[in-house]
Amino acid sequence: MALQRAMASAWGNPHRDSGRAGARALEAAREAVARATNARREDVIVTSSLTQAIHTGLSAMVAARAGRFSPRVLASASSRTTVLHAADHFGQRTEVRVDSDGVIDVEALRGLLAEETTGVVTAELANVELGTVQPAAAVLSASHDVQVPVLLDASVGLGRTPLPDDWDALVLDGSEWGCGFDIGFVVTRSRVRLRPSWPEDADAWFPGGVSPMWAYTAAVALEEFLSSAEDERSRALEISDYLRDRLPSIPGVAILAQGATERVATIVAVSLTHIDGEAAARALLERGVAVGTGSACSSSTIEPNHVLRAMGATFDGHLRITIDHASSMDDASALVSALRGIMIDL
Repeated sequence: MALQRAMASAWGNPHRDSGRAGARALEAAREAVARATNARREDVIVTSSLTQAIHTGLSAMVAARAGRFSPRVLASASSRTTVLHAADHFGQRTEVRVDSDGVIDVEALRGLLAEETTGVVTAELANVELGTVQPAAAVLSASHDVQVPVLLDASVGLGRTPLPDDWDALVLDGSEWGCGFDIGFVVTRSRVRLRPSWPEDADAWFPGGVSPMWAYTAAVALEEFLSSAEDERSRALEISDYLRDRLPSIPGVAILAQGATERVATIVAVSLTHIDGEAAARALLERGVAVGTGSACSSSTIEPNHVLRAMGATFDGHLRITIDHASSMDDASALVSALRGIMIDL
């Protein structure tokens, strides 16, 4: 439905006179994201993907502080590998440890901030691998105490857990709203300085521009997602609670981040003993159940299951179960039954 509306109204090159409809579509997309994040429309940058949003936001924040501040980037050890790679490429990465539930250690962050100057801190609203809600407000407070801006990955958390009021910059992922393809957004406060590191273009922040049709589709999908967010959360919570109750009864299966006090309802992560996660995922798919494995927070490979290793988790394999708008209790029951049989067979 969102794509059909976009095809009817969001056509044309937004940088040419003939593309006024396209330009209006891009502005509508920025306006929708601005409303969802309590930001200004002019502070919303549209990119082709979450990966590109991370690259755009982090590179521009580091470049704006270059010369006056250290290029050091403090990144949570449970960050997406895209963030870790970007921190290495655009600055000098130092990882901040996380606890056994994958939650960033804020006191460790304060200690690192006190050691030497820092260019940018990167953190998460919620972890994409585990669903654990992060202490974003405390991270922001610690960073602001020494006047360091924070780039917050809110892709998984937006609409599922509250945004802190004093965030500096956000990266968002349109595919998390169900728009069906990759599109990303960078949202900043006016107080945050950015500096592009590429030649001037009609679109200052994304040279060559982004398809207005995709941007408008993402905007419509976002509005639909937010309008039903509370109902979806209740439905997903019922399913995730069922899985968290039943899965540990299977020998060799354990729920990860079980001690986390807050988590988004749409992710359940489990560790496996005596079985590889890929083998388990393939066996489940043969039984009609699709789950993720490896590292969901990776757009490449930096280290297998780096989030779990940062937590100190012991495992031979792991599975990441995502609960989306089409998931049902019957699906959850089928998963538990199938995994029980697989753990016995393999």
